[in-house]
Amino acid sequence: MKLVYTATRDAYGLEDICCTMTACELIHLLQNYDESTPVVLSFDNGYTYGGGGLRSAGSRKSGMKRGIPKMQTKKIYLAYGSNLNLAQMRHRCPDARLLGYTYLPNTRLVFRGSKTGSYLSIEPALEGEPRQVPCGVFAISKRDEQALDLYEGYPSFYYKQEYTDLPLYLLGHGTAQPHHFSGFAYQLPVDHPLGKPARWYMATCREGYRNFGFDTAVLDQALQDSDK
Repeated sequence: MKLVYTATRDAYGLEDICCTMTACELIHLLQNYDESTPVVLSFDNGYTYGGGGLRSAGSRKSGMKRGIPKMQTKKIYLAYGSNLNLAQMRHRCPDARLLGYTYLPNTRLVFRGSKTGSYLSIEPALEGEPRQVPCGVFAISKRDEQALDLYEGYPSFYYKQEYTDLPLYLLGHGTAQPHHFSGFAYQLPVDHPLGKPARWYMATCREGYRNFGFDTAVLDQALQDSDK
């Protein structure tokens, strides 16, 4: 058995990397494995693999930032729409750390909205239609959450829904990790009308699905379900 850790190619300099795992999060992940378990790095969604060792990053002479900013308060955020777009998420939530992905069982996506447009939301799946919503899993700081509150229009537009006992999957590795977790997602009340999203919003969501390797047919189904 090997622990496969997904490594992404995001930048040419250490100071330009915005989204990575902290030492604390890595320790929490590794405590579920035997000490002799080999760790393998996965690149480009499993196209190539490699090994590695630990070394110190940073240099006083270069003025490069050393280590990763400490997150004073962390919450687990479940992204399922436009914030799956990693470029957008890095800009909006600079402290966010991508942990992996998960699925919300017995749920479906629909587009609901207001005068400004229609946006994705999660709601219970219809009886007899087993569904699940794929989500990106992020550890976020307090200021990240405040930025998300502003973007989502919380609490006047979206509200926060807690989900518990969720499996965590690493990108490029289809096996669930041994420990489960809890997190929250922003959702719209069901009394908001169904509607059709703007093209720019749909394109942003599709790009996010491609970032995570999710099946965009889920978004197509949400469009169909919202046109009833």
